[in-house]
Amino acid sequence: MSLKGEDRKRAVAEHERHGDLLYIAIWCLVTLGITVNIWHRMTTEGASFPAAALPNGAGGLHAGGGLLGLGLVTVLWRKGRRTKALREAGEKFAMEKQRHGRASDVILILAAVHAFLGFLWLLSLLT
Repeated sequence: MSLKGEDRKRAVAEHERHGDLLYIAIWCLVTLGITVNIWHRMTTEGASFPAAALPNGAGGLHAGGGLLGLGLVTVLWRKGRRTKALREAGEKFAMEKQRHGRASDVILILAAVHAFLGFLWLLSLLT
């Protein structure tokens, strides 16, 4: 908000680029997590594929939170893309920008809770 002119344009472009890269990274991370969980349940518990794909036990809350987080990040990413489209079209975008910012605040709080649940799950797996 304190940047003006070319510095602001550069910072916004960098923010958009990082947002796109982060969105792709989150999809890869969630996909990897689901894949590893399925593999782990099939090899250690002898679960069949459909059963291994469903969240279970202590890790179920963490897995469900990952899917919820993926959905929320998708909404956040789309809000950011919508803000960019409105800005480039010369239309009013302040409200969409504000929604994008508020959504990111909520998602960061939920991500901290999700990380803590993952830590607890990891402890339960290791003990």
